[in-house]
Amino acid sequence: MMEKHKEVIVKIIKVHKLVLEKKLMAWKQNQVLLFNGGQNDDTALKNIQEYCEKLAEILWNNRQQIKRCELQKTQLPISSPDVTTQEPELPRFNAQLTAQLSSLVTSSFVIERQPPQVLKTQTRFGAQVRLLIGNQLSIHVNPPQVRAIIVSEAQAREILIAEDSAHHLEGNGILNTKMYESYATGEILNSVSTMEYNSTSGILSANFRNMSLRRIRRPDKKGSDTVTEEKFTILFLAEFHVGTNELVFYVRALSLPIVVIVHGNQETNASASILWDNAFSEPQRIPFSVPEAVEWHRLRECLNMKWKAEVCCSFDLSERSLAYLGFKLFRGNPFSDNSIVTWAMFNKENLVNRTFTFWQWFYSTLNLMKDRKCNKHWQQQAIVGFISKPDCESILCQQLSGTFMLRFSDSELGALTVRHRFQLALLSQL
Repeated sequence: MMEKHKEVIVKIIKVHKLVLEKKLMAWKQNQVLLFNGGQNDDTALKNIQEYCEKLAEILWNNRQQIKRCELQKTQLPISSPDVTTQEPELPRFNAQLTAQLSSLVTSSFVIERQPPQVLKTQTRFGAQVRLLIGNQLSIHVNPPQVRAIIVSEAQAREILIAEDSAHHLEGNGILNTKMYESYATGEILNSVSTMEYNSTSGILSANFRNMSLRRIRRPDKKGSDTVTEEKFTILFLAEFHVGTNELVFYVRALSLPIVVIVHGNQETNASASILWDNAFSEPQRIPFSVPEAVEWHRLRECLNMKWKAEVCCSFDLSERSLAYLGFKLFRGNPFSDNSIVTWAMFNKENLVNRTFTFWQWFYSTLNLMKDRKCNKHWQQQAIVGFISKPDCESILCQQLSGTFMLRFSDSELGALTVRHRFQLALLSQL
């Protein structure tokens, strides 16, 4: 009997790691890229929930069997050498199953719909959290409340250190709700929502529809960092009671990094911070460390993904367009796929003889092409866009008179420049 329990526990731990450390982590990593133009994968989350529900059921049933065995041994004491040697196994199995159940519940508490990563104060926003064990453990019978608080990057790191200490001292890395709330660095209105179970979809979730960040306390600036480089996160907290309060699980989930702005003119630079962070952060990192420099080919893929998603086009940027972006980013200097791009080159240092950065220029062209009137011409590939003035003129000189080309302006943000074959012919005669 003991060997069977041991075998089941080994298999549970193996499946547990596969689901939570691989499948769920892959889904979270995919979610990171949504702001950058990635696609949401609802099917993957549905499949993960099916695994989590089965795991919760198996863990709970096995735990109940172990408890019944323990009860029977107290009621019917048997003085057998074989049984005596096996008695210590039962409490150990119970502890293992309880630990696995705790890990499953805390890990399956996820943010299904992230809050906006560029968040303007005094503006309504939403988010949704979900427990992937559904109606298992009957948590939905006593619907728990979920609370949202905002914390700074430094405080997010402090939370992880505190959780690590709690793990070593108590074997449980999750703090209670009041301890988490002490880290709040701002005030969110409508920050409490009750979890609801949808019997049709089998989803147990809490939907935050009308949150608003009323105020924020900013940390001291680090060096030359600006407010649009400061990162925060929204922490979602809940307490789940199982059975007749036999088990209490404190759960939490940290949102993706957020940049808080107070004016619309800060959105461009804030978007740069989020794009860079989402594209180049590593899984399981310390919040919110991100490399200061990356290879050009990685940034090129990121810009292409963002462009396709925002402009809603089915085709990639051409090799000529990407080469031109590299030419601007490297300020006309030679570069290759493995050339290093720094954050400063991307969105701190202005382009040569310009009053704006590379990202500010790229972002303005992005917004221009999102406009309905311009977008249809881009979809028809009637706008060349990313091409230098000399290359544009070189091509037009080989065309018939009356031919013109539309390219993105180098000197004006969010503007198109028209070069005409007739103009070039007149210039050549002067």
